[in-house]
Amino acid sequence: GSDDVHELDGYFIFVDPDTDQFYVSAIDDGTALDALDFSSADSSPDDIVTHRVSHRQVFFFGTRSTEIWIDSGAASFPFVRYQSYTMDVGCVGKRAAINAADTLFWIGKTERGTGIVYMAVGNQPTRVSTQAVEEALKGSTDLSAATMWCYQIEGHEFVGINAPGLETTWVYDAALQQWHERG
Repeated sequence: GSDDVHELDGYFIFVDPDTDQFYVSAIDDGTALDALDFSSADSSPDDIVTHRVSHRQVFFFGTRSTEIWIDSGAASFPFVRYQSYTMDVGCVGKRAAINAADTLFWIGKTERGTGIVYMAVGNQPTRVSTQAVEEALKGSTDLSAATMWCYQIEGHEFVGINAPGLETTWVYDAALQQWHERG
């Protein structure tokens, strides 16, 4: 039932929808699954919304927090929480996070609010959205259904955001660190 599958060090990583649990396959065989090869991203009481792999780490984005896990090489279960670290910023939806410009970008959600776009700098969430972008995202009729994607043109990597109810697409130029709208 996982919506997304990502690979790290030969393991395929699946998330059980609407829970804080994730599963891993046997190494180098995404079809070999053992029901006991699972763990929980449970340092904060929220379910996993989506997950992404970046720099040999798995980011499990919850509704209001994010946990980072790494491959420890342990025989019993290969993944452990990275330095017991949890970010107090989650993700608004399943398609609202993307690997781009050699890092991760996502539309965040915290206990204090939603609709700020973040970029991972190291393992820290760094705000990249402007007040104009955040005001526009507030106008979405369903921000949890927002989608992000990326593309490159002439040395610039762009991150696009579409969300229901918005009349334009917001695009971030990672090279110039600037936002613009497209019709």
